Amino acid sequence: MPVLATIDLEVDDLDALVNAKKELMDPVAGPLFAENGHLWQLVVRTDGGVRLLNLWNDEAGRDRANSDPRLVAAREAVLERTGAEASYASYHVLAIQETTPS
Repeated sequence: MPVLATIDLEVDDLDALVNAKKELMDPVAGPLFAENGHLWQLVVRTDGGVRLLNLWNDEAGRDRANSDPRLVAAREAVLERTGAEASYASYHVLAIQETTPS
């Protein structure tokens, strides 16, 4: 069953967070996510920082990727560099509807 994982990052310096994600997290996460059934990521601005929404094929793939020591180290490096506070949640996806332009 697909799962949507969310990460809320509260931070004062949004530019520093975006740059740290690109530099420290993305090079590690990209290949690791591809190997473990990651489908897409959406990053949106919130009042206090950003929210990342990650759609996975299943919980097992999400858990394998998120427990990989390389990803854990990258996540910790981003949080340490930016002082961001993170909160995590996951939701089972009941339906996905794609809209195709007519």
